[in-house]
Amino acid sequence: QILAGKSITADFTNDYKKTITAVFYNGENSSVSLKECPIVKFVIKENGLNVPESKYGQFWVNGISNVSAITDIIECLGSPSHFYRVSENKYYLDWFISASDRRSGITVYVDTAEDHIDSIEFSLY
Repeated sequence: QILAGKSITADFTNDYKKTITAVFYNGENSSVSLKECPIVKFVIKENGLNVPESKYGQFWVNGISNVSAITDIIECLGSPSHFYRVSENKYYLDWFISASDRRSGITVYVDTAEDHIDSIEFSLY
């Protein structure tokens, strides 16, 4: 059961032992079973090309892949809706589907010193 307005995160692993994290969300006014809740977000927590022995594989999301540079991302998606500094060289860039709903869209975590993607999330609430 998922409580009203709450979410549950689950990892799914394929035959090649590669994982993707999914978030299920209950938008109802009462508790419902997991199978009644939609998946509203997928998360690839680390770039498998940058992290040896990563449990995450290669990805291609809306034109963004493991090997995309920051300029590739901006060329593909345009200017981000927002960006935030996480640490000295780490940022995350948000592209929202609409200005009224900032939960839906794509978030890309980047390392500006190394010019690569650290992780990616895409959601549709």
